[in-house]
Amino acid sequence: MLFLGAGASKAFSIPTMTTFVDEILNSLSATKIDADRKMDEDRKKQIEEWENAILQIRHRIERKSVRPDIETVLTALTILSDTSTIKNYLAPFNAISDINIEAREDLASLIYEIRRQIYKKCMEFDANHASKVYGKLCTRLNKNNVYRVVFDRKEGGEMLSPVSPPITNNVYTTNYDPVYETALKLNDINYCDGFIQDHSELVFGNFWYDKMVQLAKLHGSIDYYLRPRDDMVVKHSLPVDENQTDISGDKLQRMMILPIGEKYVTRTPYLEFLQKLRKDLRKEEIVIVIGFRFRDDPITNAFIDSVSERRRIKMIVVAPQAKNIIINNLPEKLQKISVAVDSCFGDDASIESICHAVVDRPCDEY
Repeated sequence: MLFLGAGASKAFSIPTMTTFVDEILNSLSATKIDADRKMDEDRKKQIEEWENAILQIRHRIERKSVRPDIETVLTALTILSDTSTIKNYLAPFNAISDINIEAREDLASLIYEIRRQIYKKCMEFDANHASKVYGKLCTRLNKNNVYRVVFDRKEGGEMLSPVSPPITNNVYTTNYDPVYETALKLNDINYCDGFIQDHSELVFGNFWYDKMVQLAKLHGSIDYYLRPRDDMVVKHSLPVDENQTDISGDKLQRMMILPIGEKYVTRTPYLEFLQKLRKDLRKEEIVIVIGFRFRDDPITNAFIDSVSERRRIKMIVVAPQAKNIIINNLPEKLQKISVAVDSCFGDDASIESICHAVVDRPCDEY
């Protein structure tokens, strides 16, 4: 299994969740300069209010020694902008704080602007580089269907199960961008993502085909939209403005989620994706995790539960500070099956390090 976090797309010019905050602020600053040049004082004032809202939230998060990534900021903005739900979120907060927080419906337009900027940034990736890197990774990992793999410190290693699927057959990502599916297309690799053709639209139906690469996007995608008429999740390859309608006259809402807490996993398609992850982890023997920090509880719990049910599984964690991620973010159960590859993903050296870790390196001792 391949599991891709934000660090996997960094090599292809996609901002990480943390740097996305600065990207959004820089974009707002450029918009404010343009408004000033056009002498649009109302627009300039609105942008300044948006900048202050983001900066205040980021400052509060940093004071708690938490990384202020874009998902955390968007979660805070969403809670603050929704008068119907803010009381539910504030109830436990008020029990431990005297700070008075009131809902701000004016932040809804800022949230829309941030989502629009995320879409724009996610489309500005290096498709050719992604195609080469993922093409080579898949070729190297799948050149032999059966490996003799060192799981622990026994001499010689063990053979993978003959029924074990190819390592790159099941792919999961928390990224909104279309980097991996684009790489698959450019390498002429067929894949499925749970969507099926329904008349003129692609609709999520939780359909998967064993002979194809299966790609599940656990946090949604820039091309996922909710059709409120029937609560169906649909895909559009072109950007759809949330203030506009599709060809059938239906208003659409973006389906990029804010993974703070457990609530999102009760909704389609995230519930089905997470159930599929749990099912696949029960049969996978090799899991390669690239650029994911294990800060999403529902996903981390799926890994923990799979280890409890398995005789053997080996997890390769690839990141610039992979060893620190394993020590600080993973429970002991997951540490015991992990191999750290301290590397930035995206070049030949990182691919070779991954392949070496899969076959030859035993699980590290932490």
